[in-house]
Amino acid sequence: MVDSVFFSVLVLRGLVRLVVSWAQHIAFGLDCLLLCLGMGNHFGASFGGLSVWDDAALVACEDIFEHSQTGRLVVGGVGDLRGFLDAAIVLNFDVDRSFEARYASWRDVGAAAVLLASRLGIVLNVGLVQSVLVKKQRDYGHENIRRFGSQGLYVRLHDKVARLENLLLSGATPENESLQDNVMDVVGYCAIGCMWEADKFLLPVSEGAFS
Repeated sequence: MVDSVFFSVLVLRGLVRLVVSWAQHIAFGLDCLLLCLGMGNHFGASFGGLSVWDDAALVACEDIFEHSQTGRLVVGGVGDLRGFLDAAIVLNFDVDRSFEARYASWRDVGAAAVLLASRLGIVLNVGLVQSVLVKKQRDYGHENIRRFGSQGLYVRLHDKVARLENLLLSGATPENESLQDNVMDVVGYCAIGCMWEADKFLLPVSEGAFS
């Protein structure tokens, strides 16, 4: 009897995870469709006319945070963030995908990270994430991203999400960067991904920024 109940619980848990995964893929696909039809927040207009990296980072961050408030994404824990990331990786390694769809995937993962931060009681906002991004960009320059492009970004992003999973699911105390820094890095990489797809990542950083 106990074994039967245990098996039923495992099956039910698997079905729930499957349904959640399908829902995430559907939400992701809907975003892509809306972008392609011009009904979503199309990045072409938002990024138009920008000449410095700082401003492009601000637009990307604003888009991610605004998207997190649309109600189309449901994030109950780090597993949901993982679901959005896995969907994005599968779909983005298809070279035939449109740039609108690739952009939408970065925005979805970033928005999911913003929602996870909120559930964890971590305070993030557009200005904080953008300022950290600009400071780091002044240190790193363009080459660390330019050489491997979006695929290299996804490897970095996967590492950050895997660290979050390990810490949150094990209950371990971070020994290096805090959970806030970890989640902010996820949002930051997604903003950079948006900039990369919008062909704005290689813009120069403003000379006087944070000097």
